[in-house]
Amino acid sequence: MDDEQVVRKYLAYLEDPSVLRDDDAITTAQRAADEASDVVDRLKALSEVERLQDPSAESLHADFIRVVRSWADAEDITSGALMKLGVAPGVLREAGYPVGGSSDGRGKTITRR
Repeated sequence: MDDEQVVRKYLAYLEDPSVLRDDDAITTAQRAADEASDVVDRLKALSEVERLQDPSAESLHADFIRVVRSWADAEDITSGALMKLGVAPGVLREAGYPVGGSSDGRGKTITRR
């Protein structure tokens, strides 16, 4: 996945967390669990079903933190615009943006370096 795809997927996740859920993969894993004749194979498949039904955003978050600053700088995207799409100030801070203060009247000052 390239940097823009990472940013796009993270922003889509913020809008609707269900985008991480892959229903086709869930169906496949459930079928494997239903068809498994070995109890350990069934156990592994059921574990995969559970992971797929409740996907973690941790890796997506980490990838976003890793790429957003350089991608946004290259595309002339402001931190304020990212916040308007739901990116939390703490996430921007993790990505290297200076976030803090209260000069904007909303308790936040976001400036680009």
